[in-house]
This record gives sequence, structure tokens and C-alpha cells, in this order.
Amino acid sequence: MEAVADIADMHINVPNLTLEQRETMLNVDQKRIFDKIKSHLISQKEREDLLENESSRLLRLDNIKLLRMFISGVGGTGKSFLIEAIKCLVDDIWHPKSGEIMCAIVAPTGIAAFNVGGLTIHRLFQLPIEHEGKTAGYWALNKEAQKRIKMTLKNLKIIIVDEVFMVSNLNLAYLHMRLEDIFGTDEWFGSKNILFVGDLLQLPPVNGRPIF
Repeated sequence: MEAVADIADMHINVPNLTLEQRETMLNVDQKRIFDKIKSHLISQKEREDLLENESSRLLRLDNIKLLRMFISGVGGTGKSFLIEAIKCLVDDIWHPKSGEIMCAIVAPTGIAAFNVGGLTIHRLFQLPIEHEGKTAGYWALNKEAQKRIKMTLKNLKIIIVDEVFMVSNLNLAYLHMRLEDIFGTDEWFGSKNILFVGDLLQLPPVNGRPIF
């Protein structure tokens, strides 16, 4: 699966700034959003650390409410920089190994994905792609593909969907279904933190209905 091989190269175009440098560059609105996400992720990491202790086996991660957030803003308001800062934050908290993905950044088109150092939502999560304008039905991954994507995303902490205004309601449903399959749960979006970023008043999905 080529998408798996691409993951190690995600974010190679992001400037080499420290987390502290990024935080000082955030404006008031960006900082307010960033601080809320930071507080949530730090709390999650603390709970994970407690779960590693045998004496804390009764603690459950699902006691922490998952992060569900829509971040809106017109073009030029710094959404991409905020996404980069969040990715840097996740790396700073969990210190992922080489090739390990804990913050999945996706977008509906190749250009949009490239601009935030991510992959297309279809490529990373192997979603059905329409052909000749016809809506593609959902299909489950075969056992080998399922095994590979589970291994790649086994330590996933958060998903960021950029340019969400171009994601159709059907593709959003397919994303939920794929994450259900990958993580073996019927909770929304595989019981993962998820951020939706974009301006819903911009271009609608191509050959699809908007998510609202």
C-alpha cells in the first residue's frame, strides 16, 4: 500500500521550528484553539501513562471525552500554520518513532494535502473513489490491506481533516466506517480525536452533497 510508504515523508516541507517558537507565533484566536487542544492531549497522555502501571488497570481511556472540533476561518487566517503547530505538539507529547504516525493530516485533494504536509483522505484511509461521476459504494479492505493499515495507524492519536468543505457527506460517512473497521469499534470515527478545518462557505464537494 503506497500510502503507508508515504507516511514517513509527511510534513517534510514544514519549516524546522520548535514547538515553543510556533506557540509564540500564534495569534490570539489560534492560541485559544491551540491551548484547548494542548490541554486535552496532555490529559490523554497522562491517562495513558497511568494505564501503563499495573496498579491503575481499572482506569479507562474512554473516560476521557474525545476531542471533536471544527476550526473555521477564511483563507489567509493561518489555519495551515495552526495545523503544523498541532502536529508539532503531538510529536512533542508522544515522541513518535520514525515512520510512526500519531497525527494524521488529510485533505480531499492532492494540492490541499500537499499544502499541509499530509495525504489525501482517500489515499491514507483507502476510501472508495468515484469513477466517471458515479458514486462509489463502500467496500471493506482485504485482510492484508487491513493488517497493514492497522499496523501503520495503531498509535494514532488525532486526525486532522483540512479543507473539510470539499468533503462530501458520503465520504465523511465512509471515513467513519473505515475507522470503525481499522480500530474495531462502533464509536464515531474509530474513537479517535478528530479536527475538521476549513471554511464551509467556500467550494462545495465535486459530485457530492456537503456535510451540512
